[in-house]
Amino acid sequence: MSIGLHDNFAEALAERGGKIVPDVKVQASGKGFRTEISQIRAAKSEAVALHLPPPDVILFLEQARARGLDTKCVGDVNTVDTSVQEALEEVS
Repeated sequence: MSIGLHDNFAEALAERGGKIVPDVKVQASGKGFRTEISQIRAAKSEAVALHLPPPDVILFLEQARARGLDTKCVGDVNTVDTSVQEALEEVS
């Protein structure tokens, strides 16, 4: 999530009584998100807000599922890209 988008999201969430826990920032790299997924699982987060390009959002969701992360994931326009939807159907 870009810094400006992150800050705006965090502020809007706080105004509604929400809190980002843990506040995990990732770099779109195509290398994986195992460490971040572990942090999210350990915090027992209610939801994950994703702002990644399609290849990375696919990788994140695949790895999250493989590691048993059972939480809601919400995202931006990248999460409705047809390549993301097709990849999710393949791993379902």
